[in-house]
Amino acid sequence: MISAVKKAGALVIAGIVLMTPFPGSALEKGASLGGSAEAGYRLRTDGENTDQDLIERLSVQGFGPWAALGEGREAGFVFAGALQSDIDGQTSDREFDPFREIADTYDQSTFGWIYLAYGEVNGPGALKLFRLGRQDSLELAPIAFDGGLITLRPEATRNFTLTALAGLPTNLYEDLNDRRGDSVAGVYADWRALRTLSLRAGYLDLRDRVELLDGREETLKQSLAVAQAAWRPRLHDHLLGRISLQDGELRDVVLRGSHRDEERNLNVSAFYQGLYLTREAEPLTEDAFSVLLGDLHPYHQAGVTLYKGIGERLGVEAGAVVRGLGNEEDEGRFNHGYQRYLLSLFINKVPLARSELMLGADWWLATQENNVTEARTLRAEYNQRFGKRGLFRAGTAFDLYKIDEFTGEEREETQTYYTDLTLPVRKNVLLLLSYSFEDSSLREVDTFRARLRYEF
Repeated sequence: MISAVKKAGALVIAGIVLMTPFPGSALEKGASLGGSAEAGYRLRTDGENTDQDLIERLSVQGFGPWAALGEGREAGFVFAGALQSDIDGQTSDREFDPFREIADTYDQSTFGWIYLAYGEVNGPGALKLFRLGRQDSLELAPIAFDGGLITLRPEATRNFTLTALAGLPTNLYEDLNDRRGDSVAGVYADWRALRTLSLRAGYLDLRDRVELLDGREETLKQSLAVAQAAWRPRLHDHLLGRISLQDGELRDVVLRGSHRDEERNLNVSAFYQGLYLTREAEPLTEDAFSVLLGDLHPYHQAGVTLYKGIGERLGVEAGAVVRGLGNEEDEGRFNHGYQRYLLSLFINKVPLARSELMLGADWWLATQENNVTEARTLRAEYNQRFGKRGLFRAGTAFDLYKIDEFTGEEREETQTYYTDLTLPVRKNVLLLLSYSFEDSSLREVDTFRARLRYEF
């Protein structure tokens, strides 16, 4: 255990020691350095099995003007990484462990990941942005890659930019030393057609060799074309539409809209999301489990919420979410149709000046193989702020369907109780404590986390 603690603490210690003494002369020239180093402990138990881990995180970013590149330009870097240690070693000793996760599949008990590590140059002129290194892009699809990204702004217009990216997909959770054949390349354009209208269109090509459940390695190929429009006719009105085609076929459509009336203290929001083809094993564009969890079948999901404030202390919210499958025969794990209707009451500054209380009720309705599931549930959350950074939070919530991130199993009718405490220890040091209890059809799980975060 001592060895594991030493290994896990190395990342945080290095960050604090190396990054804190940033030269004051550089700051006087307009440079900046910021970030955080966090050391954490996690305990999970279901009454029969227990797992303990140390989880460390380090994020650093520094930027400053670079006169040699031109007036107004600055250069910098961004880094984000994590280190995890299994300090009890029990996950490798049992044939079945409900808490066994991807971090436990490596040969050693301590393993680290680098999420971001890139250099950047940005500023006015034709070259708006250039990045090189490990980075991510969210504009077309969530994709992490090792490579370069460049954004150009033609001098003839300030309302149009063209971005190109290329590199190798980042496989954080795969032990594949040979990356031959892997590639990611894309291009997209952003155009401010009107003061209130923004358009985006792009194309992304992915080739990523992954390891499937049976141990086979397969190169997954995918091309994605995306078109998006965002309209904002007034300050508090927003409408977004997005459509994507995968290998020439319609994949999904997303519509979102919101309206806010400050005079009436009224907020309205609505959305629609539809998947039109079955998403099978594909390049890891979203998370480490996209290959493991199985197929996601076509569905249509829509929802609307209405919030009305009543004075300074009260608010009422009502809403509904409906999800239907394209084919009822596809009903199964990770593919469900359901209806959810909700009603919430918000109470501010009661009992204390900086408190927020939410009380809610939900009605869930789902049909599977002629069996009707109906659930009437309650939820609540209380937030109390104190000092500049202090926060206490406690509450409970219900999920009709919830994926167990540790086993890949789907849990039904899960009631979660949770409480968090953020406690400032010193000016730049926070102590974060949290506890949660999940009661589901699969099992009961207690999770305790303690984290010490240093911000600089």
